Amino acid sequence: FVATPGQPPLEIFATGTGTAINDAGQVVGYSAVNKAFRYTPGEGVQILGSVGTHDLNFAWAINAAGDVVGEAVESNSVHYEPIPFLYTAAGGMQEIGDFGGYSVAVSVNDARQVVGTSAPPNLPPAAWLWSAQTGVTFLQSLVAPAEHLNLLQAARINDAGQILAEATDNQTGDHFVVILTPPVADAWTNLGFALAGGSGPPQLAGQGALVPRAHVSLSLTHALPNAPLLLVAGLS
Repeated sequence: FVATPGQPPLEIFATGTGTAINDAGQVVGYSAVNKAFRYTPGEGVQILGSVGTHDLNFAWAINAAGDVVGEAVESNSVHYEPIPFLYTAAGGMQEIGDFGGYSVAVSVNDARQVVGTSAPPNLPPAAWLWSAQTGVTFLQSLVAPAEHLNLLQAARINDAGQILAEATDNQTGDHFVVILTPPVADAWTNLGFALAGGSGPPQLAGQGALVPRAHVSLSLTHALPNAPLLLVAGLS
């Protein structure tokens, strides 16, 4: 059910479990017979379907566009070997990455970046990031060795590309919750044309991820203190 303040709970599916909801009120989850579904207000419940022979599936997250991620397994498999899936209106159900089983997708942001975890038998778990542009990137490869952190599993990714994950300290064995923030140095480009003054050419710099709803900041250096300033911004 969906609970709206001031209104009675609204039942959306008689035999299912809801797992996530987006700002448009779309809900995802799985039915009593382990079929992923998406509920859309005014349209009702849609069973998302199978991923090839992987006919049992569980939806774990949904973004603002209604894209859904989760895990899928074969009903007749001897061992539980899930594969991660992405559902989109244009592409339907599709496997993402190539993990050979034992991997799940747990979160997707509005840029359609997906995070998840793979855990093959006799191997330690590994958190990963996927996008259509870059494919699979194991998050451990992005962490400096000096941090001596071992990333175990990813939990969420936000629209700024920050990833919430579980990690252990390789030296102490302690467990941590960590936030991984992507570098943004290449997001901003200085086009030049500054005219030198008494403190040299003034520099206008931007910081922050250029994605929807992310916070950004501008800083001005090497300019005349307390001088009038005019900032011109545009979309092109």
